[in-house]
Amino acid sequence: RCSSRCVCRTAGSLSHLCGPSGAVTKGRLPREQRCHFKNIMNLGWRQLACSSGSHAAAANRRAHTACSTVSVARATARAQKQDAEEYDLVTRMVGKLFGKAVVEDQSPFGLKRMDWSSVQDLEVTTDRWGDPVQTDDPLMAKVRPLLAGTQLEAETLRCAYCATEDGWNPDAFHERVDGYGAALCVARTQGGAVLGGYNPLGFDGYGPKATLGAFVFTWPDGDMAKRPHKLPKVSTDQMAVVDGLGNGIQFGPGDLKMQLQR
Repeated sequence: RCSSRCVCRTAGSLSHLCGPSGAVTKGRLPREQRCHFKNIMNLGWRQLACSSGSHAAAANRRAHTACSTVSVARATARAQKQDAEEYDLVTRMVGKLFGKAVVEDQSPFGLKRMDWSSVQDLEVTTDRWGDPVQTDDPLMAKVRPLLAGTQLEAETLRCAYCATEDGWNPDAFHERVDGYGAALCVARTQGGAVLGGYNPLGFDGYGPKATLGAFVFTWPDGDMAKRPHKLPKVSTDQMAVVDGLGNGIQFGPGDLKMQLQR
């Protein structure tokens, strides 16, 4: 038995309805006393609202309130997840200690944030080409488009080493280029192809270098009036440049080697 204004749960036949006297009966009741079968989302169970229209409306309001609460909780969880993906571990810890305002402040505690978008050579630019610089000679103007997004994009270039003039050996190469910073190496094969590589870290002869800013390039047919093929380092930054005193010019473990020996 149950009262006429209670909420009954049943796992049996839905033909059993609560009558006005509280007895469990079968059959149809008047419209104003009819049991309303409600499917309350997100609560995991179904209920029979054995009540008048006002009680059914109250049940609806409770259901909507529950759904709204769940929606707010989900939105909060999504926002927290987005923050977790946007910020690294240290930034999240600072946010918990000092608040989100400190995380979003561009000069927290008077310290200017590092703008990584202004740092060059973190990765290879492949969606645009560099423009010639006024000081470029004909050769420099042809290779300048390769330097888009690099630290040399707008810098005046000079030829630091020429194998035919300075000698075909690693010692001559390192003597003239070590310690001068980023370098672009260009060579022409006996078949006429033009190729080379860009080293953003420069040469020093101290061993392999890890960077995602290095790339190799080629004009397969040797026609430098065309756009070259520009190939960035992928998968890992390790051994992007193999730099040793006894080595010639080498990019990758075996991607491009220029043996400076006749």
